[in-house]
Amino acid sequence: MKKNLFVIALASAASVSAQQAIPVPAPAPVAEPAPAVEQAQPAYAEPTNAVEPQAYQQEAPAPEYADPAAVPAEGYEPATEKYAPAEQAAPAPEFVPMEPVPEQTAAPQPEPQPAQQQPAPAFIPEPAPEPAPVLATAPTPEPVVIPVDTSTFPVDPVKEPHPLDMLHGSAYNIVGNQAAPNTVSDNIALPHKMHGLKFGYFEPVENSGAVAFGENSTYFIALDNSQDLGLLTAGMAFNSIGFYLNAAVGKNWNYAEYADYEQTAKSTEGGTLVGGAISFKASYIDVGFNLNFVRPKDIAYYSSPDTISEARIWDLGGTFTLSKTNNPKFAWALNISAMRHNAELETTTKSFEVIDGQKYIVTHNRVTADTTAHFELVPEFNVGSNILKSEKARIFLGLNTALPFVVFDPLKHYRGKQNLYGLYTAPNILGEVALGSHIMAFASANHTWRLFSFEDFKLHETTIQSIDITSGKTDVNLGARFQYECAALEMVFTKQFLKNPFGSFSDHSEMAVSIGGFIMF
Repeated sequence: MKKNLFVIALASAASVSAQQAIPVPAPAPVAEPAPAVEQAQPAYAEPTNAVEPQAYQQEAPAPEYADPAAVPAEGYEPATEKYAPAEQAAPAPEFVPMEPVPEQTAAPQPEPQPAQQQPAPAFIPEPAPEPAPVLATAPTPEPVVIPVDTSTFPVDPVKEPHPLDMLHGSAYNIVGNQAAPNTVSDNIALPHKMHGLKFGYFEPVENSGAVAFGENSTYFIALDNSQDLGLLTAGMAFNSIGFYLNAAVGKNWNYAEYADYEQTAKSTEGGTLVGGAISFKASYIDVGFNLNFVRPKDIAYYSSPDTISEARIWDLGGTFTLSKTNNPKFAWALNISAMRHNAELETTTKSFEVIDGQKYIVTHNRVTADTTAHFELVPEFNVGSNILKSEKARIFLGLNTALPFVVFDPLKHYRGKQNLYGLYTAPNILGEVALGSHIMAFASANHTWRLFSFEDFKLHETTIQSIDITSGKTDVNLGARFQYECAALEMVFTKQFLKNPFGSFSDHSEMAVSIGGFIMF
């Protein structure tokens, strides 16, 4: 009992000494020895951390006194057995002081008494354990896939398929509506559009036919006419590019030998043609280019000992095309055509002439230019739209516009010029309707407005200028298509119909019929 009273007295004296110290901003976990102050020091101070760890391996008797300020940290329980492994050790508890911690100025601590003579303190802070190492075999988390919303990306609108979308013959779209379904001649003009098609087409009135076949690549052959000559077109089409070559030939050579001289005669028939085209798809735009060399009329070459005569008449032209027809609301095409028409006659004559008593062979050369020789440039812009649509019927409205420039060659030995400029537009309407599962009817109408035409002609002292504005006559066409399984027959009644895929319109004063037949695979 005396021993317990002595301990209580020592604790009271230490508390009075701590209250007289100067406070500092931050507490120190363990006070360093400081110079002694002039006050009574206890003969004994309870040790703070001097007990060996072995003293905690068995349960210690409960002390008769516990400092109320020494409150264990939250969640702490006194140890009653050996320490847990490092992996399960809790973080080191913190002290909760009884009142603001003053600066530690305690005197040097005396030597502690043996552990077996003192009861175990109520709380001894435990050093923080070392963190457990991370195992190298920890599972790797699965990669997170973030979905990308492509609905906000800019996507070019594509025309949805329609039950009336099908390949037609030349008689279907006489008015040239840009938004209407393609014809055989439309696809041949841009050969990459022939890819994937398998069909045979025959047009008895216009004497033309075409066939397309192949698996990965499409091969096509077209038989047609160029004036009075047969025109052969052969080409290939791949996924996004295609080309063709075409030719129509009419040549004649005559050689004659006589006793005194030789004679050569050559002729070329009108319609002789050599050309080709290439096209490809760039994004949503169709790009095409074609080039043709044509003999528009019969020409002849004649050679004799005295005379050589040669007519040089030809057309060299081409067309560059940009078009977009897969837009559901607005289809357009830009065509720029250029052509050089040459027309001249060269004559070379030989004759004997006597000059200063000497006999000479004199050669005279003369080139006569035709007044039709010229250069022309024709930009065209065609637009079309499907303005009315249902599952069984459609109506297309279009406008084709051309701005031709024609500059004629100046005549030698003459002071003159001749130029033509103009602006032409052709509104057009095309409608089609399904009359059942095997029959459809179609009709079209158009006319050409000469909005502005200017001609400037000058020869010597004569000057002529003319301006013309005229709305052309309206033409209407009516046709039908009969289809059963893999066969189809088209016919149209018109006064003006397309002569061939590479030709132009021809006028007829009487009603005419154009017929075309398909075999599809």
